[in-house]
Amino acid sequence: MRSTMILPLVILSLGFAQAAAAEQIQLYGEAHLSVEWLDDGDRAGMNTSSNASRIGFRTHTELQPGLTAMMQIEQGLRMDNGAGNWASRDSFVGLRGDFGMLRLGYMQSPLMLIRSRLDLFGNRIGDLRNLTKLDDQFGGKNWDFRLRNGIHYRTPALNGLVADVHYATNDNTGTSQDARNADVLSVGLGYTLGDLLLLGAWERAGGVRPQATRLAAQWQYQDWTVMGLAQFARLRASGNVDTYGVGVSRRWQDLTFKAHVFTTDSSLSDRDATLFAIGADWHLGDRAVLYLTYATTRNDRLANYNMSGGGAHGAELDLTGLEGNTPQGLAVGFIFPF
Repeated sequence: MRSTMILPLVILSLGFAQAAAAEQIQLYGEAHLSVEWLDDGDRAGMNTSSNASRIGFRTHTELQPGLTAMMQIEQGLRMDNGAGNWASRDSFVGLRGDFGMLRLGYMQSPLMLIRSRLDLFGNRIGDLRNLTKLDDQFGGKNWDFRLRNGIHYRTPALNGLVADVHYATNDNTGTSQDARNADVLSVGLGYTLGDLLLLGAWERAGGVRPQATRLAAQWQYQDWTVMGLAQFARLRASGNVDTYGVGVSRRWQDLTFKAHVFTTDSSLSDRDATLFAIGADWHLGDRAVLYLTYATTRNDRLANYNMSGGGAHGAELDLTGLEGNTPQGLAVGFIFPF
C-alpha cells in the first residue's frame, strides 16, 4: 500500500514519466536503538531510546545532458514508542549540473553540516550538539537545526574547494509576512587536500544577532581519524559562548575505539561545562554496528548542559532546576542502515 502511494507522489512532484521515475526511486533508511542507564545527577534509571531512526526515498532523472533533477523526502521514526513526522528530515527538490547544485526545501544548513559530518558520537549520548546548539542554555537560536523555507546553492568542486550558500526566507512554519526578522543566512566553505579536510561556516539569524561561526578540521590517516571543532556564538541578550574541543578514533579490525572532549567558554560567569565521551563500535558485516558508549557533562554552578538528547538522541534528561549537576550515561546501541 505504501509503495502505491509513494510512486504517484514522486511522479507528480517532479513531472516525470512513470517508467523513468520508477527506475530511479531509492528506498533507504536507518534503524538506531539503544538501551541506556541515565543519571541526571539527582536520580538514575534505565531507558530504551530511538536515535535518529529514519526512512526516506529519493529519485533523480536526467532532463538533458549535464542537467539532472532530483527529489528527496526523509522522515524521522520513533521506533521506541511508535511515532514519526512526515518530511521531518532533509526533504527537497532541486537541480544539479555543471553549474553546481540548487535545492529548495527543508535541509541542514552549512553550519549544521560541519558538526554532523565530524561528530564522533552523533545521535548517541555524548552528541556534540549538547554543547553547540545553545538554545536550552540561553534561549533563542538552535545552531543545530534544519532551516525551513530554504534555498541552497553549492558550487562545483574546484581544486578541492566547495562553497555553500543557504538562505531561509522565514525559519518559521508560516509565510514571511507572519514574522519579521525570521530569515536565516548560512554560508560555508570546505577544502579537501589529501587526507585533510578543512571546514568553515558562518550563520546569522534575524538581523545582526544572533550569529555563529564554526571552524573545523579532520585528518584521516590509515586507521586513525583526528578531528577538532571550534564554535564562536554571539547571542541576543546573553553575551558570547565559545565551544571547542578535539576527538580521536582508531579502527582495529572489526572494532573502532573513539573519544572526544569539548568545553564551553561563556562571557557569563559560572555557566561553562565540559563534555566527555568514550566508546567502542563493533562492526558486524559491512553495515550494522553494535556499540558501547559512556558520556558525562561536568557543569559549572549555574550551568545545566546535557550529555543526552542534543537534538537526535531520543532520551533527553530534564535538567530543569539541576544547575551545577554532572549528568552521565552508559549506552548499548545497535545501528542498522539500509
